[in-house]
Amino acid sequence: MTDDAAVRSGDPWWRAGDRVPTVLLALAVAIPAVVAGAALAAKGWQPVGELAMAELRLRGFWGHPPDLGAVARIRVGDRSAAHPGPLAYWLLYPVYAAFGRGPTGLALAVGSVAAAWAAASVVLVARRAGAVVAGLLAAVLLVFLGGLGPVVLSQPWNPWMGILPFAFLVLAVWDVVADHPWSLVGVVLAGSVCVQTHFSYVPVTAAMGLLAVGAVVVHGVRTRGWRPAAAPVAVAAGVGLLAWAPVIVQQLFGDPGNLSLLWEGWNDRDLPPAGLATAIRVVARHLDPFGSWATGDPVLTQRGVPWGTVGLAAALAALAVLAWRRRDRAPWGSLLRLMLTLAVGVVAAVAGISRTTGTVYDYLVAWVLALTALCLLALAWGAWLLVEDRVRALVPRTALGAVAAIAVVGLCAWTTARVADPPVPEPDRSATVDALAPEVERALDPGDRYLLRWTDPVFYGSAGFGLLLRLERDGYDVGVDPAFRVEAMPSRVAAADDVDGVLWLVTGDAIERWRRRDDVEEVAHFDPRTDAEARSADDGHDDLVAHLTELGGPELASRLATNHWDILGDSRVDEATKQEVIRLARSGLPTAVFLGPPGTADLPAEPAP
Repeated sequence: MTDDAAVRSGDPWWRAGDRVPTVLLALAVAIPAVVAGAALAAKGWQPVGELAMAELRLRGFWGHPPDLGAVARIRVGDRSAAHPGPLAYWLLYPVYAAFGRGPTGLALAVGSVAAAWAAASVVLVARRAGAVVAGLLAAVLLVFLGGLGPVVLSQPWNPWMGILPFAFLVLAVWDVVADHPWSLVGVVLAGSVCVQTHFSYVPVTAAMGLLAVGAVVVHGVRTRGWRPAAAPVAVAAGVGLLAWAPVIVQQLFGDPGNLSLLWEGWNDRDLPPAGLATAIRVVARHLDPFGSWATGDPVLTQRGVPWGTVGLAAALAALAVLAWRRRDRAPWGSLLRLMLTLAVGVVAAVAGISRTTGTVYDYLVAWVLALTALCLLALAWGAWLLVEDRVRALVPRTALGAVAAIAVVGLCAWTTARVADPPVPEPDRSATVDALAPEVERALDPGDRYLLRWTDPVFYGSAGFGLLLRLERDGYDVGVDPAFRVEAMPSRVAAADDVDGVLWLVTGDAIERWRRRDDVEEVAHFDPRTDAEARSADDGHDDLVAHLTELGGPELASRLATNHWDILGDSRVDEATKQEVIRLARSGLPTAVFLGPPGTADLPAEPAP
């Protein structure tokens, strides 16, 4: 049988002549992600906020390797829960360590891991459906990567790190359904990454896993041949055990066990679930082939009927009928199994999102866009099967290959250009940490231990976590309060009576109050604004304080020094005033660091004059 005949029949293949196009296609989808990571690394960025928390987990190797995922929105009393596990950080660590255990290595690791998942998807499809279908997948993935954008491909934010593993998961499940049980190993690995990275993947990943296991069982029952699946099932179980070992250990010996905390918090939430209607609307918006999967535009703020989704659904339904009628012909049967897998994924997505509590943000369900990309792959594959014989009769193989190569190279160049200039995350806070750290370090004794605290009215300690990371990277022993055990990891918790000094990072209005204290020393100060911007902000600030005092008295105005979000959620504050509060925060706030003795605490905010 010739290579072309093998591909058209849908038989597995891996002949020498097929490896070259497969490798080139895998490289094509890998290049944009690597470039995005390298471009951010070249900008000399300083992680802050949740990105600093991600690097703090990586810095735990090997003395305190991470056993918690990223911090979650779920809280039980005063305790924060984490997402189920740290597997994504374990996968990032080799590249992170190879490039210096710093921001450069972090960005390169994110890009490299994303590239690996995309390339693995192409290789899997090439092995099972041939170079043409792999080329179609590469084209779809390149458009998809451009739609995701450089931020997703270069920053270690947990909602994004599961998107490409999820795309691979769906394809691996399809391969298991096609009676290739070794792909069950990929299902377990990719599914574990998705679930551990973000709790929102649990329903759809569970459905995908059940479909894969069910396929193995059905094939075994039909053929009474369990032996071919024994080794893959055993290896998959071993991979699953390794992937979940840190989570299990933390649950058994952690205080508290994170899985118990997640379960308790999930079942004790005051907010109602989103509901079926909302879930259908969310999924329909994300499935629009003319929408966010390719453009990166926000989805959930759109209104009206998503006619692109309606058209996609109609086209897929017609293709499914045609594939069912021709299912005995190998390529059509394989396509039908892919469509079945995607259908299960879409239904599971609706079911899972319907149980989401609180606001359903775009970032929580961005993984649905991977289903959109794969639905379009199925549609393109079906179109190719309809015209394949005619095209091959009219166009020589070399010419067809040349056209395909030019198209993929062009798409790769276009996508790479789209993602080649990633923004520095939270640039004001990044610049603040870069400016403060050298000044702070001049005031510290490398042999002492310090407790870092902060008062941050806007950014929830974003610069605080960045400064913690920077000081640790520079060799200083700095810890945080127990309230931040999940964000910074338990190994960094410091008791207030077991340190040599306390650092307070203070942002905005509270700085002047701290400067009047005689028990602390100001050791660093930075204002990201120009002199003109600072004067303009000060003038607007005084007017804002006066207006807030009129609306709610000095107590309301004093929240400018403690929590801007309290003002934005106050029913007494009109929309125009809220916009002024937002403008003040966006203009950039000055930040100072004060050093005091053990036990140094914040003082109640003073009422505005």
